[in-house]
Amino acid sequence: MLDAYETIELFGLTETADDLPIPCDDTLRDKIVRETFEGLFAEMQGTGLRAEIEPLAHGLASVLFRRRNALETERERAVETIQGLIRAADGSEVLEMQLEQAQAKAERLGDILDGLEVMA
Repeated sequence: MLDAYETIELFGLTETADDLPIPCDDTLRDKIVRETFEGLFAEMQGTGLRAEIEPLAHGLASVLFRRRNALETERERAVETIQGLIRAADGSEVLEMQLEQAQAKAERLGDILDGLEVMA
């Protein structure tokens, strides 16, 4: 039997996936969230753990909101970095590349934030 950390490693959740697409809202809402709830709570129905489904489901929503807040802070820092790079722009390729990377990071974080908002 795998513990939670072994399961995380099994699903590759320890690596980044910056180049993978963010699922559309319908997929997030209708498939990912529904299947997550079914996977986590379906086997608890009809057992002595049934009463725990609602508090655990609220806890999952809280985790999504906390993660969203942490990513919002990270996105704000990325925007501040962009503003600093714009002010320091001197036409060099190095600064231009840093600016492009910071903009891509901020945009990606915005997409992830939107996805987490839908899921929460």
